[in-house]
Amino acid sequence: MFVGMIVAVLCATTLCATTVRATTVRTSAAPQAGTFGAPAPIDFAGRLRTKLTPPVAIATVPFRVDATSASTVPDFPLWLERAQKSRPPTRADHYLPVVRAAFAAQGLPESLVWLAETESSFDPAARSPVGALGLFQLMPATAASLGLFLYPLDQRTDPAVSAMAAAIHLRRLHARFGDWPLALAAYNAGEGAVRRALRTHGAADFAGIAPHLPAETRAYVPKVLATVQVRAGALPPPLPGFAPAGRIKP
Repeated sequence: MFVGMIVAVLCATTLCATTVRATTVRTSAAPQAGTFGAPAPIDFAGRLRTKLTPPVAIATVPFRVDATSASTVPDFPLWLERAQKSRPPTRADHYLPVVRAAFAAQGLPESLVWLAETESSFDPAARSPVGALGLFQLMPATAASLGLFLYPLDQRTDPAVSAMAAAIHLRRLHARFGDWPLALAAYNAGEGAVRRALRTHGAADFAGIAPHLPAETRAYVPKVLATVQVRAGALPPPLPGFAPAGRIKP
């Protein structure tokens, strides 16, 4: 009987120790935030703001009304008629405040926020066959040059981030080419294509190079300007800018 009591005590001690070890294993298996297995989240937006936020206040790029300017943009009347018959995308009201804030921060005219309708119908997940993505259909190389992350999170799908990047890109193009039709052409076809067309053909405005640009770009510029006029009540450029139209800053 004495031996049996000793055996019972030993068994109870072993069972208790096993339970403690199992509990310890289960408790230590849950990783904490910031440890291996559960990395702390990275502030991608904060890192982007560091790259994109201008260090000083900047003046607003003018988008003035010029009733005679429509004649300088080929096919504008056609696209104006189409825009008048169309309705704004249902998503526009949701994203317009974010886009307006980004464009205002870069000194761009508020009416240009309607560029997003032509680019993506205000769909932040819109993707083109050639790889452009987001509200403003930024290409990977353009997005990367503006400081956006493409991996592991593609920031082109973030409405606020992509709007700020697009605003900075548009402002740079306007500063380079001096008016909005040329800047929009460069946004669509690429800065190099517009620069070469101006120099090769001795042109000074969009009308002078339109026949030598891709068909998509020839339609894109009047379509954007017509959409801007219908949605925002603004007539199309040419507009005064940082350099005379057709003269490219180095």
